[in-house]
Amino acid sequence: MLADALIVMAMQNGLCRGDKPLANLDQLITGINDRIREYWSHDKPIIFIQNNDSNLVRETEPWNILNEIHHSEENYYLQKAHCNAFYGTKLQTILQDHQVEAIEFCGTQTEGCLDVTMTMAHGLGYEVQLHKGLTSTHDNQYMSAEQTVDYFEHLWEERLIAAII
Repeated sequence: MLADALIVMAMQNGLCRGDKPLANLDQLITGINDRIREYWSHDKPIIFIQNNDSNLVRETEPWNILNEIHHSEENYYLQKAHCNAFYGTKLQTILQDHQVEAIEFCGTQTEGCLDVTMTMAHGLGYEVQLHKGLTSTHDNQYMSAEQTVDYFEHLWEERLIAAII
């Protein structure tokens, strides 16, 4: 099942290969690339969201999308300075221009950018979709990355997501 658009969140060098390792990075890259190829083959929009902050300065190596992630000039690239990718960006306009009703999400910062943006998308009336295991994060002082992903996938499945594929 394909949504109307795919959002790839924060698959940037500084977040994925920074000081703390991103859990299951190789598996995540493979899975995201599979989804990107599927969306390309159906000519559906793909939107890459990039964080911009003091550690991810625009046009620097940490800010760049991972080389292993498939992307092209035909895709959309949005810059954000807030967890909510709708805030201060043209995301809503792009989605409306393409008459998007359902969005599939993948990428990094499960408990941050993904959770906030998916919740906002749901609140704006979009159908939210997710492939199990295609988000990731870092270990924190309370939970391992795997526990965090499992916890949020469980919450999302109960309250937010129309389809976990």
